[in-house]
Amino acid sequence: MVCAACLKRRKMIEEARKREGVKGVLKIAPAVIKDTIKNPPNIRGKYGR
Repeated sequence: MVCAACLKRRKMIEEARKREGVKGVLKIAPAVIKDTIKNPPNIRGKYGR
């Protein structure tokens, strides 16, 4: 299952791709990277914690 922050990032990328194609994704990439650093993904092992 994907964490909520990752879903938000995926949605940002998907919307940018729909609007402007690859150029839109390249424009949004810095925002996605900043968001990943501020709110890192919640990665858990196979059986959780």
